[in-house]
Amino acid sequence: MTEIIERAEVERILREPRYPVPEADASSTAPFDRFRARASRFANGAVHDARRRRLDAALTALRPAELARLAGSRTRGALARGADITGIARSVPVAVLGEALGFVDPDGLPPLVGQVTARYASGTATDTAAEDAAITRLLAAAPARDDEARVLLVQLLVQAHAATAALVEGAMRRPGGIRPFSADDS
Repeated sequence: MTEIIERAEVERILREPRYPVPEADASSTAPFDRFRARASRFANGAVHDARRRRLDAALTALRPAELARLAGSRTRGALARGADITGIARSVPVAVLGEALGFVDPDGLPPLVGQVTARYASGTATDTAAEDAAITRLLAAAPARDDEARVLLVQLLVQAHAATAALVEGAMRRPGGIRPFSADDS
């Protein structure tokens, strides 16, 4: 297998029509497979572009200062309860993004997202029943919009989960760490 690590080369390949992404099975009736088939990541061409525009609109509507305020508040609360850095990194970003996007019960989202992240990327199930149940609960918690909008909002949570957790954990572990956002920072 060839590894491509140079950003310019990755971007070139992603734009190249000869290299479409593998599409998810749209004929499946399993909840998780249906979710993957309706996500932008596993679509190509005009379908991908339309879904991507909806994702961009959802992200553009977010206010970074408000996200930082929410993250600071949740982080301070987690630290006060004795949470460790890994727990904070895996829960706070998902809960904050979920709250900002209008999900029901943002604090309940991180374990559900954690349950489905690996299967989302690979398509390979480790616990089909649990993953189907988690994705069903995530879709039900998404703001009451059309089905595609629900899928795309859940996709944002899932795609941000591992990468954001790694960034936050790395920042919190570096010398000096990161300090939670406070009202004085606004």
